[in-house]
Amino acid sequence: MTDMENVKPGSSCDICRGQVFTTCLGCGKAVCQACARFELIGSGCGSVWPAYYCPDCVLDPDINPNAMLREPDVC
Repeated sequence: MTDMENVKPGSSCDICRGQVFTTCLGCGKAVCQACARFELIGSGCGSVWPAYYCPDCVLDPDINPNAMLREPDVC
């Protein structure tokens, strides 16, 4: 599931200029599959939904509730 409502046709990833896959749930940047960071967000009622973040937002605990559980990406 991707959120492409706000992505203009022909746009590219805001990070690497690759082909857009989705938008960041936190900041709304367009991101490609390589730059998108996947998380499963739980509601506490037994349901979860997928969320995609840019590399910056995935580590921000004010944006991503799972940020404290992640280690920074190492290239």
